[in-house]
Amino acid sequence: MKFRYPVLFVCMLLALVVTGCGPGKPKVEKLDLDKVISVMMDTLKEMDKEASTADKADGSAEKSPVPATTPATAEKDKKKLSSMTEMGPEKEKEFLEKFAANLNK
Repeated sequence: MKFRYPVLFVCMLLALVVTGCGPGKPKVEKLDLDKVISVMMDTLKEMDKEASTADKADGSAEKSPVPATTPATAEKDKKKLSSMTEMGPEKEKEFLEKFAANLNK
């Protein structure tokens, strides 16, 4: 009877230490944001290259006899710029799928 309480105290302390010091916290992988941005830029360049080859195949990239300062070419450049900056839902989906695939590589 004399050793009953100290043994019970030691057992409780041991149980507390074992449960509190179980497996450590899982390691959190740190992201390299520079790499993510470079993959994003590569994906955008890849899509631009595909778009320019599609334009060349359509014949719209051929040189026109109109000088570059005319309003017709300025309007064409404006349309080209707006198409690059304003993605439609299908282009955005295509970009996100390619970006995810490139990130997983």
